[in-house]
Amino acid sequence: MIYNDDPNAIQKLKDKLEYLEKQKELIKADEEHTSWQLQNIGARIRETKRRIARLEKLNEIEFKNIEFTGGKAIHNKEINRIQLIFNNIPDEEIRTALKTRGFHWSRKEGAWQREFNENTIRVTNILIRDVLNKEQEQEDEFE
Repeated sequence: MIYNDDPNAIQKLKDKLEYLEKQKELIKADEEHTSWQLQNIGARIRETKRRIARLEKLNEIEFKNIEFTGGKAIHNKEINRIQLIFNNIPDEEIRTALKTRGFHWSRKEGAWQREFNENTIRVTNILIRDVLNKEQEQEDEFE
């Protein structure tokens, strides 16, 4: 099993692709192969190529650290996560908002985090705009 958040995933998938293409040639060389064998290996090759393309595209995406009221959002490339690091423990409302948007608390990392991908970037930006910085706007109104 090759996981997308493995730092060596692209190379492992390229190795897998090479192996699958060799398997396809062996199947073709066997005069007694069935059509489903070629269809199956062909589908596995196409899916592997799609995964490689997705991961290469993801590698090209730059995520700039974002400061928000009471913390910051960073891209931790070593573990392939977007992390939200708070100066203080966030209140229940913010923790609920984080959980409902797919973030999980990591005691080891000391951060709320989610796997890095395009959807996580979008959700992070919305969360910062609509929840985290909104808290500051409300505090400013009371001053």
